[in-house]
Amino acid sequence: PRSETASSGKDRKKILLGRMTEHIRLGGFSEAVNMSFMNPAYLDILNLAKDDPRRRGVEVMNPLRKEDAFMRTTLIPSLIDNLIYNFSRGIKNIGLYELSRVFDNIGKPLPIETLRFSAVYYKEDAPALWKDETDGLYIMKGIIQGIFDELKLEGYYLKSSMEPFLHPGKSADIFFSEMKVGFVGIISPFVVGKLDVKPKGEIAVFELEV
Repeated sequence: PRSETASSGKDRKKILLGRMTEHIRLGGFSEAVNMSFMNPAYLDILNLAKDDPRRRGVEVMNPLRKEDAFMRTTLIPSLIDNLIYNFSRGIKNIGLYELSRVFDNIGKPLPIETLRFSAVYYKEDAPALWKDETDGLYIMKGIIQGIFDELKLEGYYLKSSMEPFLHPGKSADIFFSEMKVGFVGIISPFVVGKLDVKPKGEIAVFELEV
């Protein structure tokens, strides 16, 4: 049967999201595609306080395994799992990002879904003819600044982060107009010690509420 079709082209949101992901890909990062579940054990591994909103997740009634018993409230656990998977297979230089939704169990009758953009970066410290002085924190801050410049966003600023899983001296929260929209920093040694990985360098992460 014949029918008329019309293309409206990409909307503004898709164009802007495309610019974000293209920028980080040009920075050498690869996309991770994960399921929308997380291991509830990460709530304690990340030292989240009992009243932290990220503990307010949706429990899965019949999970296939206990590691998938919770709908994600942050993308960081999935990216850490991706890093551990690659690290255990001998990949020592890792840059991964994910653009996906998280679920907040305060919506009625359905949870509230918000779009997040997160990344993880790790480069093993190793002997080299020329030492690379750029650590993961500044690489991640450069990625974020580049994305904001690409989107022509102004008026953002950084404050020392209070995130319980980040190194207190190597992390920052990201603000727009007094509203926190994300964080960037190095995973604290205390948290790394609870992971199934023994890195020889620092693990950097960021997460933005798109």
